[in-house]
Amino acid sequence: MVKTHQKAIGFILAFGALFLFWVMPQSVLANEINAIDVEVTLQSDGSALIHETWDMNTDEGTEIYKGLNLEDIQDISNFTVSMDGQPLEEQSSWDIDDSFEQKAGTYGQNTNELNWGITEYGNHTYELSYEISNFVTQTSTDQMVYWQFINSDLSPSPDAVSVEISSEIASFNYDDNRIWGFGYKGNIDITSNGVVHTASTESLGANNYVTILLRIPDGMYPTDFIIEDRTFDSFVEQAFEGSSYNYEDYDPNATYEEIQEMDGVNEADTSMGTDTKVILGISALAAAGGLGAGVWSIGQYAANQRKYRKYYPTMATMERRTQGEYYRQTPSKDIFQLYKVLEQLIDNENELRQNYMTAGILYLVKNGYITVREEEITGFLRSKDQAVIYIQSEQAPTGPVARLFKLMQKVAQKDGRVEQKAFSKYIEKNYKKIEAYQSALDTYSSDYLEDNGYTLTGLTAKPRREKTDLDIAHEVAKVAYTEKGFELRDNVVKFKNYLLDFSLLNERQTNEVALWDELMIYAGAFGIADEVEEEFRKIYPEYAEISTYSDAPFFYYAYYGSMLNRSYSDGHSAATASSSSGGGGGTSFGGGGGSFGGGGGGGVR
Repeated sequence: MVKTHQKAIGFILAFGALFLFWVMPQSVLANEINAIDVEVTLQSDGSALIHETWDMNTDEGTEIYKGLNLEDIQDISNFTVSMDGQPLEEQSSWDIDDSFEQKAGTYGQNTNELNWGITEYGNHTYELSYEISNFVTQTSTDQMVYWQFINSDLSPSPDAVSVEISSEIASFNYDDNRIWGFGYKGNIDITSNGVVHTASTESLGANNYVTILLRIPDGMYPTDFIIEDRTFDSFVEQAFEGSSYNYEDYDPNATYEEIQEMDGVNEADTSMGTDTKVILGISALAAAGGLGAGVWSIGQYAANQRKYRKYYPTMATMERRTQGEYYRQTPSKDIFQLYKVLEQLIDNENELRQNYMTAGILYLVKNGYITVREEEITGFLRSKDQAVIYIQSEQAPTGPVARLFKLMQKVAQKDGRVEQKAFSKYIEKNYKKIEAYQSALDTYSSDYLEDNGYTLTGLTAKPRREKTDLDIAHEVAKVAYTEKGFELRDNVVKFKNYLLDFSLLNERQTNEVALWDELMIYAGAFGIADEVEEEFRKIYPEYAEISTYSDAPFFYYAYYGSMLNRSYSDGHSAATASSSSGGGGGTSFGGGGGSFGGGGGGGVR
């Protein structure tokens, strides 16, 4: 019976998605919003002065607009617009059906829409300024700003967003205030100048939005926007639904020092795959915008994912497709050039991070920057064997792995010794330095792929009905391959096949050991280092004794990668617990339900 219901529900959702897909207007991605920067000043009367800068490139449409859903107690006033620093002329009434020429050089309001003429196609900067009365909300316990500054239905979606909130009467601080961000990937913090600042770290998609929840001490601003029957904490709990924040980590009475010491034991799992994150975001959209939009978004997302995975399969799928096929030489000069390729194939950030920790350590050993030695460590009751890193060079390597090496240097004792416990604790407290390592890998690999013609440098905008499955797959992909890029991807998978079947395909002599040591770095990035070492020993049993890695049993190298990744996760978990209590840090992809201001559309039309 359950399966029958599940099939029925699946059929309804699929039918609904298909129906909505055809009846809803299809957007043409010919216009671009490069960035939107929002500056909000809370004024002494509880109103907000808002200044927005839109960096845009347009080649169709007649106007740009921003929709706002205001409460009855709120009004818009003092609305002005300029284009490239030149003020536009106000129209007392705005007709959205006017022509391009009629709207050019002017701006106006269509009820709660802020509208202005494109005026001239191409790249331009539009600045709009306006005030909203009773912007601050008074709950039964605290005051707050809970506002959606960028709507999920903004079209086109912006590549980058930043929001700053300041106050005329006080500086914000973590003793009096708490902050959260929802609907986008980014960071949020209170700066040393007492300003709330958030910025996206990835381009926003159709289902992203930017919502900020800011706690303010009770009675700080005079405001007529009063919700007497709800506490501030009830808004926090509602906002956390569908988010990566954890309400059980939220302590409204914690001091900032206590928040910083939180260990994140109740943190929700943040290692979810990309698909799950997107579904969470779509679910939040459905909750905020109605079932129809949610069903349509889910249906569209699922259809796009099928097309994406048709051309960009996972590693497991590619291994099945290429079973028995081999590429017998390294597909690049170094494994770090292939980071973006493996990111697409593995599609699990946690696994990818750990693999590249292992690969980084193997690279540093192979090239003489460090050694890993097995030593007996004396304990209170008994001794135990442990792997210890020793720095062998004062000079850091070039490329992204230099960041990993410099972390070791930070922890090293005078004799170059890097103890496991000290290194682990350092990574836990400085987990963002691992993110910097990942970011360096990302940039290094992206540049290599683009410079060598493996990736598309620009996608031609097409109406949806003219797009092929491959066009859609390219749009979904983080890295869109050229024909040459697809060949490289295939060779990477076939090279992994080759390493796993190495003993069946080779009869090598001891003079090949130096090459094998190089191949081990690739094996580390593939997550198969132990298996490949076993393959080498099948051909040459003494490999472990004469290899560059011979100072410690080989399993220690993968163990080190795992240990460092665990330390990163522990540090990230503690920071997420701090974020859940409003102490700043990472934002949440989903959540933010029940906010004010957003949902009114916007963009180019």
